[in-house]
Amino acid sequence: MPLNMLSVGNTGVVTRLSGNEEERKYLMNLGFIPGVEVKVMNSFSGNIIVDVKSSRVALNKEIARHILI
Repeated sequence: MPLNMLSVGNTGVVTRLSGNEEERKYLMNLGFIPGVEVKVMNSFSGNIIVDVKSSRVALNKEIARHILI
């Protein structure tokens, strides 16, 4: 399931990243690595704010759909 489908307040574990190599590298640099737990803190019009590795990261819905939990 893509990360942007997770409800506010719920947590999930990253299972894999999709997209091209540049998008996957970008997400990995932000801390989205398979096996890492993420929590959706807020959502607005499909865009989300997540807690990953004790940092808050804002993602638009297009990039969030590349993170599979």
